[in-house]
Amino acid sequence: MLYVYLLVVAVFLLVAWVVNSTLVRSINSYLNKEYMLMVVSQIDEPGFMEKYAEAAQWAEINSYTHECYFLFRTTKFDPLMSCSAWWSEREKTWFMLYFSSGSSPAAQGEHAEKSKAEARPAKTEYGVEFSTAYENELNITTSSLKGSLLLPMSPGKYVQCFDKLSIAELHEKHMQACSALAGKNPGLKPVASKGDLMQLLAEHFQSTARHVMSIPFWKYRGIFWWLVRQNVLRNKPLTFRED
Repeated sequence: MLYVYLLVVAVFLLVAWVVNSTLVRSINSYLNKEYMLMVVSQIDEPGFMEKYAEAAQWAEINSYTHECYFLFRTTKFDPLMSCSAWWSEREKTWFMLYFSSGSSPAAQGEHAEKSKAEARPAKTEYGVEFSTAYENELNITTSSLKGSLLLPMSPGKYVQCFDKLSIAELHEKHMQACSALAGKNPGLKPVASKGDLMQLLAEHFQSTARHVMSIPFWKYRGIFWWLVRQNVLRNKPLTFRED
C-alpha cells in the first residue's frame, strides 16, 4: 500500500514538474518574443483546409472578411499551429481558426521550408475564437479551446470557453458577453480600427506574461491552473469579476 502511495506521489510530482516547466518556458517565450508568429500567403494542409472551409462558409454568411493566414508556435518544443483570421467591420470583432495536426503545414512563403523542418509531432488540435477589443483596454475573447483558460488574464481581459458548441453558437455566446459588458459600462464602444493583428497578438502575449509573472509563486502554480482553472471555468459564461 505504501508503495502505491509513493508511486502516486512520484507521478504527480513528475507531472507537476513537466507542467510548471512548460508554463515557465512559454511565459519566457511570450515576454522575450521567442515565439514564432508570421503571416503566410497560403496554407495547403488537408486537415486545416477541411476546418477552414467550414469556418470560411460561416464567416462569409455573417459578413466576416478574410484577412490573413498565419503560423504560430509558442516555443521550438511546441507543435506548429496553422491559423486563419477574419474581421467583422460591423461587429468590430476578430474571428480566428487554429489547427495543428502535429505535422508542419504546406505553407507557401519564404519561411515555409524552415517551418516544415522545425515542426515536431503532436496530437491534433482545433479551435476557433472571437475577440473584441474595447476602449479603456477592455477585451472579450470567447474560445472553443480549453487551453485559453489556462493562464490568468490581466485586469480587463476577459476570456470564456465553450468547447462543445458550433461556430454559430460560440458567436452567440460572444455577442451575449459583449452585450453584458456594454450593459455594465454605459457608453462603452469597441475599438473602431482592426489594427495590425500580428502586433495585437504580440502585445497580448507580453501583457499576459507580465501579469502572470506578477503573481506570487507563479512558477509553481502551473499545475493548479492546468488541473483546476481551465476545467472549473470551462463552459461558464463571463461574470466580469476580477481573477
